[in-house]
This record gives sequence, C-alpha cells and structure tokens, in this order.
Amino acid sequence: MPRLRQRIVYCDCFDCADRPAESTLTPEQLDAATAVARQEPPPKALLIFVTGMLLAADGSTNLDVHTLPHCNLLVREGNLGLLATRGGGDHSAAGLTPAISELSQLLGVYPEVARQPPTAAEDQEAVEAEAGSSSLPSLASRYKGMQAALASTSAPARALARRLGMAVPQRLCLGRSAAAEVGAGAGAAGGHEATAAKRPAPLALPEAVPFAAAMAEELGAAEGSSGRDLLLLHVDLEDLVAAAAEGAGTEAGAAAGAGGDAGAAAEARWEAAGEALEWLDALVKALLGIREIRERTLLTLVVSPSGRPMPAAAAAGQQLASSATAAPPAALLLPGGAAAPPIDPAAAVLTPHNPAQLGRSAGAALAAAAASVSAAAAAASGANTAAGGLAILDATLDSDVAAGGLGSGAAAASAARDAASFPLVSRPLQSFEFLGLERLTGPGGCGVDLAAPLLVVRRLPGVVRRDRAERLSYRDALAAGGLGCVQLERLLPEVAYKVARAPKYGA
Repeated sequence: MPRLRQRIVYCDCFDCADRPAESTLTPEQLDAATAVARQEPPPKALLIFVTGMLLAADGSTNLDVHTLPHCNLLVREGNLGLLATRGGGDHSAAGLTPAISELSQLLGVYPEVARQPPTAAEDQEAVEAEAGSSSLPSLASRYKGMQAALASTSAPARALARRLGMAVPQRLCLGRSAAAEVGAGAGAAGGHEATAAKRPAPLALPEAVPFAAAMAEELGAAEGSSGRDLLLLHVDLEDLVAAAAEGAGTEAGAAAGAGGDAGAAAEARWEAAGEALEWLDALVKALLGIREIRERTLLTLVVSPSGRPMPAAAAAGQQLASSATAAPPAALLLPGGAAAPPIDPAAAVLTPHNPAQLGRSAGAALAAAAASVSAAAAAASGANTAAGGLAILDATLDSDVAAGGLGSGAAAASAARDAASFPLVSRPLQSFEFLGLERLTGPGGCGVDLAAPLLVVRRLPGVVRRDRAERLSYRDALAAGGLGCVQLERLLPEVAYKVARAPKYGA
C-alpha cells in the first residue's frame, strides 16, 4: 500500500505565524539553510563579547538612546536572552577586573583563574617567545577537538587564551597596538587628510568592513579556508579608553581616562561607549554582508555592563510585577528560595498566564474580572490580598460553576475567610542560580549578580529559533525574549553543541 505524504501543519509558534505567503528565499539560500540544519558540514561560530559598553542613566540604558539598527536586526532574525554572572564580591576579592572575571566564566575556568589571575606581562612574554603555555585544560580537550581563537583588547585576556591552548591572531587584537598604528598613520598622511587625522577618533577603532573581512578569513568561514570552529572577539571599553589616552594623547582621550572630575569622566565614558556601540553596529552590518557569515555561521553577540547595576525599571510591568500594590523590583533578576519575595496569590487575578491553567471557562471569567478592576479600586477593596483576590474570584465564578468552572461559590467564600488556608509560597529556585546540580550561594543566600545581567543574541537561520524580541534591550529580553536567563558559564557548551563539538546536554 503506498504511503501517504505527511501534510504540513502550522502551529502558533512565531516561525509559523510569521511565515510569508510565498518564500522569498532563493533555492540556493534554502539549500544553505537546510545544509546548516543538517550540519552538512557543521557550522562555524563567531562570538562577539563586549564588556563595559552598557551604561545606565535616568532609568534607562544607552542602548535605548543610540540607534543600532543592525544589532536590532540581529535580534529580530534570532533570539534574545540574559546571562547571569557570579556575585561581584568574588572577582574583586580575587583581584580580577570585571572583564577578565566574565571572560573566565564564559570560558568555564573561573575557579582556576581566580586562584592565578593572568597578567599583561604574561602575554608580553608569550609574544616575545612566540609561544604560549597551555596550563589549563584546553578547549580542544573539552570540546571534541574544537579549534578556537581569541582576539582581545586586553593583554590578560590574551594570556588567558594561551593558557587554554587558543590561537591569538595579532592582526585582530585591538587596543594599544591599534591606537599606535592609527597614530603613526596619521603622521604619515598628507594634505587635508593629514589635517583631519591629527585628531583621530578617541577610541582609534578600525574600519568595520575590512575588519569584518579579516574576521571571516581568520575563522575560515569560506569553503576551503583554514578550519577554525570558533572565533571569539573580546572588546573591553576600559582598554579602548586607556589606549586612546596613551596612544593619541588628545584632550578627549585624557578626559576619558582617570583624570578630571567625576562629572567630566562620566560624560567622557558615555561618549566613548556611544562610539564603541556605533562601531559594533557597523561591524555587525559588515559581518551580515558576508555570505558565509550570514548563511553558515552561528553569530552570537554578548553585551555586558561589567558589573555596573542596570536600572530595574526595565523589569517593571513585566513578569516581575506580581500585583498592583507590589513594590517595584529591586533588580532585573529575581532569585528563588526563602530569601526571595513570596508569590502573591492575588497575582492569579492580574497575571495573564495563570487563568489558562484553570480551564477555559474559569480563565475567561478571571480575565473579565481582572479587566473590570482598576489598580486603585483593587487596592482600596483589598483585591491584592489573598482573601480579597479569592473574593473576586468567588463572585466572578458563581455563574460559571455549571459550565465546569473552578468550584462552588460557597467553598471559595469559606476558604477566603480563612486566610491561613492560603499561605504565601516562596518563589521557585531559578535556573540561573545553578551550575549543573550545584547552586551558587553567597553572603545574601544567592551567589548571582542580580543587578547586572548580560544581554545575549544568537542568530543562524535553520538552527536558531526566532522569538518576538525586536530591539537589543533589557525590556525586550524580559518581555519577548525566548532564551530566559541562564548562567554565563553555560553559553560555551551550547555554542560547542551547535557546531557539533559537544554532545547535547540538559533536558
């Protein structure tokens, strides 16, 4: 008997809901996406990790101020989430800068690095000896022979990469060497160009298009090129500002450094971060313009505030607000356990996720009740307490019992009179509080920096599922991001799995 061909059934996920009436992809592009999904051959990975460029001001961040169309395009074509780091007291006690602490967590060697931090002198010695000592378990031994390279503005970061057996391509390393080259080029230029080059950009960043081409060449993104599986570009704002102050010696570079009053230094840092973000957006544009990167490379962007607290207002009105009278969130991340604020049972009236779990008819009644009670009226009537919320629920569902609602009104009223029958429950422990089965603990109970999570974007058609996020921002990550929040140390195993260098882990 001939077999029937399976019929395509579209679901309500974002990919199906957003499907075009007719495919706009060429047959070559469809073949490329299919080959990547089948890992024929496995894709490569390009990870851009920028630290210190996220700054807060007036209840928002500089991501909300600057126009970053290509970073936002990366978000729309991929998915967005948050990464949690260990508490800030750990790395400061170990003598690590925030950038090195986060990089070591990303590479999965934080305990070893905390015991023996890398130094700039170690990197210089390795450069002079034209070799590095692999004193830590290499990425190749941990991830099925994965060939990885790191380019960084930080000399200690390059020393750390050599400890892990990673290649360090000097032509991609920014910072002091790049600033010196820019200064030398300015002196050699002539005519009007020389006059303009006497005052170079404060951060002396290279042109995005040739730099992106060099990254693609180093990664070996094109067929027949050298076989790197991962290229990690690490850019730290502190290093860029220091290089500008030392190399160019301009007034802008000096103001961005340690000199000057606090107000001038903060303003200079804001301007430097804006310039770095605009360069990052241009780099993303140039990378997406390279076919091998656009179609066959897992592009991951991680943006870090380097431990600076971000405004918790970005979480207001999202999943952290449990009721109308709840206090505004103290941080972007809310941990679980007894130390966390308890869950308010009244949130069942005001949270749109819970009514669907009560049944179709009860859910419709609860939605109507929540829509009819304003925040002020709810506070005045006690609707945000356990008894008040259940009273609204009881009155709303009296007419719905016969249709299979939540239960009889008498039973709900009896339970509402006994507030002890409905104790507040603790928030469940969150996944970002764990590394495997080990929970990260600290002096306050939670060993995670709750106020300064990192933003992460991933994109690869055919491999990475899209979500509803539109912009690179905390608000979008909390409201529409599809990745949630996990520990920073879990990112590299996921990237290794995507490039067929690690077995699947987790559920």
